[in-house]
Amino acid sequence: MFIRNLLMTIVIGLSTNVYASSDDEHELILFGYNKLSVQLVEFNRKFIECNNKSVNTSLPDFVIKELKVLEKTFGAADTFDTLSYMYSKAVKTCAQQEYVRLMEFLILTDFINENENINYIDELIVDIKIVFFGGITLEKEQYFETLPRAIRDEFNSIEELQTPFDISSIYLALWPNNKSLLFER
Repeated sequence: MFIRNLLMTIVIGLSTNVYASSDDEHELILFGYNKLSVQLVEFNRKFIECNNKSVNTSLPDFVIKELKVLEKTFGAADTFDTLSYMYSKAVKTCAQQEYVRLMEFLILTDFINENENINYIDELIVDIKIVFFGGITLEKEQYFETLPRAIRDEFNSIEELQTPFDISSIYLALWPNNKSLLFER
């Protein structure tokens, strides 16, 4: 649904701007840049809000007990990395609406700036791409997808891991005497 809407937006945008003059195109690029900048601020605000929410959301004892069982079953390293992935996924889901809008303006502004190549706009676009598509997220996703289905299903079935949660308190609850695990990974 999102991809269809995005493609429709691009097609409509292309069809209405085919005959735009250079001045009109420049104004459109600046408009896109301004919208992209605003959406970056909005996403950052929401991301911070979601992250702050996670710090204030300790998981119930029964979830910690369940995670201890999973840690014994699947091992500390897989549990640690899976929790890191689940945390990132939960925070991104929390800020999804702002993330989608940011990506929409990123793609559109990048597309309309191809002909003009305004440096400061190109730099902002590249910076956003590096931050959001720099590989860390992809590495976590790839790691999670390569886990056995049983592990993924177990972690995905824990409802409390689907919304932002305090990952530090979980690490300390699971590995109170092994703080080195936090710094090795």
